[in-house]
Amino acid sequence: MPDLEADDHQISEVKRRCVAGGADGGTISLYGREVEWTENMNGMPVVKDGNVFAYLFGQCQWSCERMDSFTQDDGYLMHKDSHCVTLKLGRIKDHTQHCYVEGGVIPEQRQGDKPYNTWLLLEQKTGKVNSAGCQCVAAYVFHIYFSLINWSKAKQTDYFK
Repeated sequence: MPDLEADDHQISEVKRRCVAGGADGGTISLYGREVEWTENMNGMPVVKDGNVFAYLFGQCQWSCERMDSFTQDDGYLMHKDSHCVTLKLGRIKDHTQHCYVEGGVIPEQRQGDKPYNTWLLLEQKTGKVNSAGCQCVAAYVFHIYFSLINWSKAKQTDYFK
C-alpha cells in the first residue's frame, strides 16, 4: 500500500519551491537545485515586518485576530527567548532572483534535542517571503521570520552609521 502521507509531503515540498518568473509567465521549480550554503549573511535581502505579515496573512491565512496578537504566538515567543542557534544563507546555483535562509531552532519543549532545520525561500530583490518549511510544526518557521527582521534592522542601522 502506498504511503499517502509521504507522497503528500513530497508534493508539498516541490510546490513550496516553485516561484513565479517562468519565460511564459509560469513558474520555475527550484526543487532539487544545487544550493551553496554559507554562514556569511552579507547579501541576504532585507526582510521587513511587512514581508512577514503579508506571508502570514496571505499564504498562512492568519486571521486579523491572530495578527493582532502575534506577540503571544509561540514562534514570536521563541524568537524573544533566542531559540535560533544558527542562520545560513543559501545561494541557488544558476538562479539569482531568490535565495534560501536556513535556521537551526532549539525545540520549545525538548531543549536538549538537536535543533530543527527551518527554511525560508526569499525574493533576493525585495525580501518577500515566497515559502517556508520546517521538519516540525510551523511555529518554528515564524521564529526565523522574526529573527531575520531583527537581523535586517541591525544591518540597516550599521549601514547608515
